[in-house]
Amino acid sequence: MSTPIAKERLAKFNQAKIAISSGRNRMYLYESLAIEEAYKKFNGTTPEPYHAEYEPDISKYQYDLEVFIFLNYEQLKIREVELRSSNKESLLHAEHGATLLPREQHLLNAASIRWPEKETPSGRIITALAPTQWLYDLYYGMSDYNNVNVFGGGGQGKTYGILAFHSIIFDHFIYTKPGAQCTYSTVSQSKLEGSSWGYVNKLYNSAPSYKFSLYANKALVSSDFTYRRPALSGQKGKFNKEGGTFKGVLLQKGLKGDQVTDKLTGCHDPIARCYLLDEAQSTDFAPLNAYTNMFLHPTYKWFNLSGNYAVEGDLLDLNICPVGGWKTVDETTHMWESRLSSPTEQLGQKSLTIHFNNDLSPAMTDPEMERKYSSFLPTRAKRDELYPTPESRKTLAYKRFWIGFKFEKPKENEERILTDTLLDDFFASNPPEVNPLLHMASFDSATTSTDRNPFSVFGIGLDKNGYAIVWPKHIELIEKSPSLIQYYGFTTRQIIKLMKKWNIQNNHLIMDFTQHTALIEKLAAQGVVCHGLIYHQKCPSKREPNEITKILEEPIIIPMAPTLSQSGTEKSNKLYAHERIANRITLGAYIFRLFIEYGRVRGINSDVLEGAHGFEKEIMMRSFISKKIGQKEFITIDFKKEFRKKYKFSPDILDTIYQFFYMLFVIFKVDPTKKGLGLLTLQKEKREVDNQPSIWDSMRNRF
Repeated sequence: MSTPIAKERLAKFNQAKIAISSGRNRMYLYESLAIEEAYKKFNGTTPEPYHAEYEPDISKYQYDLEVFIFLNYEQLKIREVELRSSNKESLLHAEHGATLLPREQHLLNAASIRWPEKETPSGRIITALAPTQWLYDLYYGMSDYNNVNVFGGGGQGKTYGILAFHSIIFDHFIYTKPGAQCTYSTVSQSKLEGSSWGYVNKLYNSAPSYKFSLYANKALVSSDFTYRRPALSGQKGKFNKEGGTFKGVLLQKGLKGDQVTDKLTGCHDPIARCYLLDEAQSTDFAPLNAYTNMFLHPTYKWFNLSGNYAVEGDLLDLNICPVGGWKTVDETTHMWESRLSSPTEQLGQKSLTIHFNNDLSPAMTDPEMERKYSSFLPTRAKRDELYPTPESRKTLAYKRFWIGFKFEKPKENEERILTDTLLDDFFASNPPEVNPLLHMASFDSATTSTDRNPFSVFGIGLDKNGYAIVWPKHIELIEKSPSLIQYYGFTTRQIIKLMKKWNIQNNHLIMDFTQHTALIEKLAAQGVVCHGLIYHQKCPSKREPNEITKILEEPIIIPMAPTLSQSGTEKSNKLYAHERIANRITLGAYIFRLFIEYGRVRGINSDVLEGAHGFEKEIMMRSFISKKIGQKEFITIDFKKEFRKKYKFSPDILDTIYQFFYMLFVIFKVDPTKKGLGLLTLQKEKREVDNQPSIWDSMRNRF
């Protein structure tokens, strides 16, 4: 606190807050002449609401007054100096403001009234918004800068704190015309539904028992991911068209600037505009290209980027780069100035970047913070749980998700295809909440006694927004035949039985074609079309027949997997598989990861994959490996031979998963970034229209 008087005034505010929490509306005006003047403007009067020039009334509730002081801090400071007769007093207020408290303190004061704390017998704090030092730092940024970027490790409330700020701003102007437009966006439907929207609902559903504001917490849910102003009494409908919106949008890659502006705009020329671009490392530059149009007219404006560092040259990296270059900071640096940047727009807007290093969390350095706020901040216990050994704290995951600082991905570096963080962040371990429209299958054949014959069944459905959701439905380890000579006939009969059991249509099956062409031929002789995947084969670079299967193929274009685009050379949101992916089984693994990062995968957990050699041991241990082949960097995975040598078993079940996602994307054109089921939709519709019998009806006598 700047002065002893400031500490005294903050103590008096806290006394007023205690009175408010007990139902007495005690107002504290900070002994400020400028604030008393503004207070008297409203005291005893009732301004006409819903008017273009209507100002929020600050005479009834301390919360509304605190927000008013925050928004008008500079004007109040100037007026305070004008009203003070003493030169000494004028100088003091010219330096420290009308209240002698820093601007961000009033924002925190408002938050502490709206989301109060409750202490448990153990000393832990229960609250919807914890007033930690990191929240103070964030609100310092919001007070001094129009553009604030936050990045770092996971689990510190970066996004949550920003959304709390946006709700304060939105509610303050909800009864003005046209109000505030507050928008939050992300690139994943699961993130939008599960995280961002969940945070906003929690903030709005955590109001205190006492009345604290004339305006706040009045907004109502109007549609998916949106809060709006309620209608006046006597008006038709539930909502008023004025007052702005507080909404979430799915911001997929590839949108043009005007499309982004349309998505992010809810009302024209609002008094205030707030925009949070979450998961900035996974977004292209369209929001930055739309920046000027979005923030041209509002009186109050805040633009926020949030994310975890991923790769040099992406949107997050360019916008958090220090003005003096990366050499001027290191992983212990907490704040620095940067400039908004886009490859096509010369923005040059000043911004503040805040780096949250979990090793420097207030709960890591202050025992009192750990005792009170261990539910809100990274702690030593959490670090030891996630990264228990010195070796684990040297990994890429630790650098990215715990330290959260810029890193250079080493050549020949390994990165796990799956991590607990990925599964949690994109809800991939959750059970599916949609019914399957159809089933598909993947089989990994093995004639040796040591390897397994897993037949993996996958469910495919559509969520409420029309995007494909896929999950492992069942894994069956097919019994081995008594002898090798009987293997192909015996296995063919088992596969056909399982396909009939799960109603898997002809050509909805894929298997390893590398060494088991005889099995595919046996199935074909029984009328079953099975796709074959040659693991080591390169992806096609031009339109030509496959040299082994003779099937005509096109070059494979795939969306970028945001966390895997490590070369820094791709400026597009798409890439040609043959330019970055070493072989086809790696492409299957890449597509699997891609579907996860777009929130389209469920059921990746030990309950479903019980046939694996231990979930952690098989499903979570495989890695992408960056290798230089010729003059280019390629992504590959450790093949069965290397994996078997390393872990003493074959990743058979995992291979069925990669095969399935290869079939889903490459063969049937199911794209995680687009709605629908690709070619599967056409097949399903044709069967329904023609009322065609199942393939198994015509084959019932063959086995």
